[in-house]
Amino acid sequence: MVYCFSSRTGAEAFIFLFILKIVAPEKEANISRKYDIMFFVDTLFYLISLFSFAFGLLNLGGIFFLKNQLHDRGTWTLTLPLMPLLLITVLLIIEYYLEYRYPVRAFTSIVVLLEWSRIAIAFSWNFITYYHYDINDVERMRKKAVYITAAISIFLCALSVLFLYNIPAYMPIIHISVILLLYHAGIRAVLILRKKKNLLPSTRTGVAVAVISLIIYPAIGIGDPLGWRLPLLNPGMSLWVQSHPIYFTIINIPFVLFVIRGLKTTRKIYPMPKQELEQMKLKLSTREKEVLDLLLQGLSYQRIAEILFISLPTVKTHIQHIYYKFEIKRREELFIKFGRESH
Repeated sequence: MVYCFSSRTGAEAFIFLFILKIVAPEKEANISRKYDIMFFVDTLFYLISLFSFAFGLLNLGGIFFLKNQLHDRGTWTLTLPLMPLLLITVLLIIEYYLEYRYPVRAFTSIVVLLEWSRIAIAFSWNFITYYHYDINDVERMRKKAVYITAAISIFLCALSVLFLYNIPAYMPIIHISVILLLYHAGIRAVLILRKKKNLLPSTRTGVAVAVISLIIYPAIGIGDPLGWRLPLLNPGMSLWVQSHPIYFTIINIPFVLFVIRGLKTTRKIYPMPKQELEQMKLKLSTREKEVLDLLLQGLSYQRIAEILFISLPTVKTHIQHIYYKFEIKRREELFIKFGRESH
């Protein structure tokens, strides 16, 4: 009876309950209570899903705005996984509703889009990993690896359609392959931390999301076949469906922190016109100008000291004077002032 009510319209449920209230008041009270519980559970799922969708959409808009404002070449790559994640959220809401409304019918087209979106996420994270290895000077981006990953992703897309329409029992092969692609990207992203300390802000954001995913996905992967379910949500839905909006909300936190910091930077620091830069340079001493030129080349403090034959503390003192005169605090802000790419 509970499932029957979850698939009825509000008007049908109201009429049915009204009749029961006259004919069998006790049954009406029990059914009404169960209906209220199911209504609460469904509403909770929709609210969490809509919240995660709105959260992700705001982050997507913020990152699109910042990609041309920040001197961080990795900013635009953060939009790649957000787009299929947003699509998955919408598809899950539709699927959740249709499963209740038409329990007998199968909506294969929605399932295909869901599978393709998951594969797109796996490919995007692999591309991001290789790209950020390149821009952080850890190693050059291996284009062959990107092409191979793209070919595997396209193959999995074709295979998912074949399995869904002909041998759906083999679909776990697709799911395992997608998880392996995600783990490959996640582990490679974590390894960036071991190879370089001064990572770009966009890289640190991507690594944070990768670490969160590597923690959460094993629980989902193990819990789904074991029949685990989240409390207060529909026990008939899989753990993956229940967990997605919560997972999406959690991984949006690093994205929103990146957007907030980026917006603060763009408000305070902006590229200066050439005339103003020349006027600012006039305020520098000869030695400070030499240090400034080497700083803009991306050289380390120690290397600058060796080139100018001065001590490291002296270099740091000159740099503090330069930052003070340009009203900045970090080297990244200096690059922004001069309209250059950060090194």
